[in-house]
Amino acid sequence: MRRVINYFITHKRITNMVIMLAFLSGILSLTLVKKEMFPDVSFDAVQIRTVYPGASPEDVEIFVTDVIEEKLLEVENIQRMSSTSFENYSVISIQIDSDANDPDKTKDNIREALSRVNNLPTAVTERPQYIEIKSSNMPLFEIALTGSNEPELRRYAKSLETGFRELKGVARVDIKGYRKREILIEADMDLLTENQLPFSQLADAIRARNIRNTGGTLESYVSDKKIVTLSEFRNPFDAKDVIVRSNALGFYLAVKDVAKVSDTYEEPVTLYRANGQRAIGLTVIANSEADVVSLGSKAKKLLADFNSSLPSGVSARLVGDNSILTSIMIDMMISNGLMGFALVLLILFVFLDLRSAFWCAFSIPFSIVTAFALFSVLGLTINLITLVTLILLLGILVDDAIVITEKIHVIKSAGKEGREHLVDGVIAMSFPVAASVLTTILAFLPLKFVPGVMGRFMSDIPLVVVLLLVISFIDAVFFIPSHMSHKNPVKSKANPGFSIVNRLMLKSTALYERLIIKCIKCKELVLAGFVIVLALLLTFATLNIDFLLDEDIDPDMFQIIVEAPDGTSIEETEQKVKSIEKMVLETVPGNVLQGLATEVGHHDTDYFGVSLGLHSEWALLTVNLIPSSKRGITCEELIERIKPKAQVLKDKLDLVKIETGITAALPIGKALDLAVVSDNNEERLLHEQQIVNFLNTVKGVNNIQTTTLKGKDELVVLPNHKELARVGLTSADVAMAIRSAFEGEVVTTSRIDGEKINYRVKLLDSKKFREDRLLKIPVANTEGRMVRLEHVVSLAEQQADVMIMRESGKRSINITADVDNDHITSSQLNKKVAEFLNTNPSPQTHFVFGGQAAESAESLSGFLFAGIFVFVSIYFILVVLFDSYLLPTLIMSIIPFAVCASFLTLLIHGRPLIMISMLGMLGLIGVVVNDTIVMITHLTSRCESKKYSIVQCANAASARLRPVVLTTLTTFAGLLPAAYGVGGDIPSVRPMVLVMAWGLLFCTVVTLIFVPVLYSVVRPPVKS
Repeated sequence: MRRVINYFITHKRITNMVIMLAFLSGILSLTLVKKEMFPDVSFDAVQIRTVYPGASPEDVEIFVTDVIEEKLLEVENIQRMSSTSFENYSVISIQIDSDANDPDKTKDNIREALSRVNNLPTAVTERPQYIEIKSSNMPLFEIALTGSNEPELRRYAKSLETGFRELKGVARVDIKGYRKREILIEADMDLLTENQLPFSQLADAIRARNIRNTGGTLESYVSDKKIVTLSEFRNPFDAKDVIVRSNALGFYLAVKDVAKVSDTYEEPVTLYRANGQRAIGLTVIANSEADVVSLGSKAKKLLADFNSSLPSGVSARLVGDNSILTSIMIDMMISNGLMGFALVLLILFVFLDLRSAFWCAFSIPFSIVTAFALFSVLGLTINLITLVTLILLLGILVDDAIVITEKIHVIKSAGKEGREHLVDGVIAMSFPVAASVLTTILAFLPLKFVPGVMGRFMSDIPLVVVLLLVISFIDAVFFIPSHMSHKNPVKSKANPGFSIVNRLMLKSTALYERLIIKCIKCKELVLAGFVIVLALLLTFATLNIDFLLDEDIDPDMFQIIVEAPDGTSIEETEQKVKSIEKMVLETVPGNVLQGLATEVGHHDTDYFGVSLGLHSEWALLTVNLIPSSKRGITCEELIERIKPKAQVLKDKLDLVKIETGITAALPIGKALDLAVVSDNNEERLLHEQQIVNFLNTVKGVNNIQTTTLKGKDELVVLPNHKELARVGLTSADVAMAIRSAFEGEVVTTSRIDGEKINYRVKLLDSKKFREDRLLKIPVANTEGRMVRLEHVVSLAEQQADVMIMRESGKRSINITADVDNDHITSSQLNKKVAEFLNTNPSPQTHFVFGGQAAESAESLSGFLFAGIFVFVSIYFILVVLFDSYLLPTLIMSIIPFAVCASFLTLLIHGRPLIMISMLGMLGLIGVVVNDTIVMITHLTSRCESKKYSIVQCANAASARLRPVVLTTLTTFAGLLPAAYGVGGDIPSVRPMVLVMAWGLLFCTVVTLIFVPVLYSVVRPPVKS
């Protein structure tokens, strides 16, 4: 090391060129490194979605969900499998065991198991859809096209969709409110009966007419010609002229003779609205390789160009934009970094000479920019997590440089000229500096192995920490001595404030030295005081602080859930929603509203969660706001304005529910997510009612939802099997006839003018049928004779299930709820529910807690394990470095104070303990351990004699007062802008930075007083 330091000091131009090359490489890489909202994280979760048109939830469960689950149960390493069977479709959710050696192999096995599913009903025309849940699935943009002409809007929507799909980095574009075009062929039941024409024959005739088939090759001497049988529909209304039946005399029966043919759109199951108007929405989802900042600018340019080509009355505008978050984070990181750099430079300038101050502060931008040069090589991207880490380390990066610079400053101030003295000083300090870097790295390293969603998001943090601290160490040990070897600070012109601060520091050092002497003389009392205060503060903090997995601090979006009375049509629900939209648009100032998106037909708020199905009486309003840093009004304030107005509308519009709340940005689930699992239907329903009643008594619990929902009244068709056999029919014939008559059957498709058009055959006005009319539906038997249903079936009524949920193959009910953290937290609610369930145990029922409870438990246990790992590994390394068991114990004694300081900071600022603030706690432990290492190292070197005096100990401690105060002030100054949003507010980062900044000030007092006194207890001085 001595030779390397000597080399850089001797060859200053080479030093400058190395720094310049590293800096330029970093700036160039900054333009090339991928920028995204979140790191591309797989949650080891999979959803299997299957569409079974026209089927009831029970049929979906029996014929689809059961069949698929049977194959999936053969796959190993599945931790949890739950399913939901709705009307028309099935959703199976799988959580892969995170402890499995190869989760990707498990995913491949799931896909392979799906490929073996080959006995699904014929009506299931598409294979089950495999969807892997990962962060890159989150929407990047939501664009709404509004206008009065639906055909025109559809055309523009497809054009815009094509434009977005062609952009590099777009994974897919989902369309909402876009109804597919179809030719509806509605057969008149009376005409079918009159002409003795089976419904199936009508469908078969249309299917057989619209064909295109290649029939081989005709060879000739000159060339080969393909033989193509072409009978495609060229015009959608060609279906009217399809001949259904004819005879030898030339008489024929065409489709138009027995059916009404119309060019229309499929019936809507959901409606989409934007900013109070019916619209078509496009959701753009980026792929895992996309640079969201670059993609965002390209998409906005495409949208601007597209808008300029639209006619009057039609517009396309953003109603949601998540790409802007990354750009804002980058801008704020730069502005906070610059402000922090300026404050650090100012403090160093006051304490040191100008050259020392500049090269010390330069370590911040040099380390960060050089790190960017290696991001792509190490597979890192610029995202929320890496930017948060950069902000966290902003004040730490300069610590190594301060320790080295301050040592060089002291050597030169003592008049020791010559390169050898300088190199000796640097080598003397390189040991504690290296130890402090290593312990800080160890403090963050366990984050790589924390389980759960938050653990996966934080897994890149240790790599960023290692990268930045290693670069900072290299700069401090090898480059700064070269810069500092030019002039002697004593002979150079001092800055105006230097002499004042220098005199003040001399007086402070003398006072501090006398204080240490007094404290050592009554060390038992001082240490007892520190321990008592620590115990009291820790007890108070742990009793009053709440742990949350995440906290939405002024998010940029909130949602309104609406439920109308059962049986309300989707059109009626839309009319009610219009009044709510008007209220929202009048309440939320236009300059803070990014867009209002409404979906009528469901109110699923969790993008990654299980759907509660489609209901014509439900709606969801999503209010997207501009970023919090540009608003001037918080999301919570807007919600409080809306809530009383919403309650007035609830009564006025006769609504069952209207609730306003915030949905977590990350897929951590609901505050309460409880599955009641039992095959005993009565017991399952009883437990559900008891739990819901209990939740209604708990203050702060809201949006209680259960998957036992009142379904449609079902008309059950009961076949008479003897009569069916007598007339030559089967139950399958009856089921197919009823299905085709009411749901309709897509018998063929054609592509006209580039658009795929379905041809659906069903009975005319079938939805208006009464029971007696339904029984007159004719069914053709094997002889072609028409038999009315009234001769072979009877009818009964029952109420249908809206959905059927299962957990590991058993029937279950899911109960979810949100909480108001001002009254109760997720962990407290889950604890209360668990206690309530223990008072009434049941052998036939078991309960599965999921959502935030399970995620919090997993993440917290992982973090506690990480904390133990940090403590043990740091102690081990310090024992190796110091060749002592005692000195590492002294150094580690600071950690409980760091934890206590973190809790106190959060309590003072009214914040709960969340994962991001625990990250700040780790950073704080790293910094205070660094200061303690430097202090203990210096005490050990100055008090080598076994008979050192109290004065010697106090003098050695006072020699570290200046660098400790300097590192504390610079770290605090570097974090201060981000802590209070001076350079642009980042609410999600604020708890972490507050813990780091204020915790450091508290721990500095402990480092300066507690550590020297404790050292005097371990190695008692002689009386002086």
